[in-house]
Amino acid sequence: MAITLRRGELDEENPSWQKVENAIRSLSGNKDTVSLGDFRKENYLGISRNDEDLYVVFVTYKNLDCHVLVNNDVTDTEHKFVIGGQAVSYSAKYCHTLDEAVRVARIYYETGDRDYGSTWENGRTDTN
Repeated sequence: MAITLRRGELDEENPSWQKVENAIRSLSGNKDTVSLGDFRKENYLGISRNDEDLYVVFVTYKNLDCHVLVNNDVTDTEHKFVIGGQAVSYSAKYCHTLDEAVRVARIYYETGDRDYGSTWENGRTDTN
């Protein structure tokens, strides 16, 4: 499977897992998103971080069908993110730790698909 790591305007074809993990770990709050996938087919995983060190993880297929990773162990509060240059709010149920974001990204990196052992919701989930 051909995979591309995208961060801002920079693309890297077939990066090592270490480069992908480093890109995720070095995300700066509300400034950029790491995307990983086959952009010719418009299939990719995206991870964004906010200033509270929370992460939103989503998988998009054909740039139409979006699934957002769900955290069932939290109370329902709102958290601000900047994703794709737009300010959005997400319920806490879509916010994750760095370790969880890295774990799910590793599965996507290895399989080219989302982690089916985790809970995902289909559709637009921001509250803006």
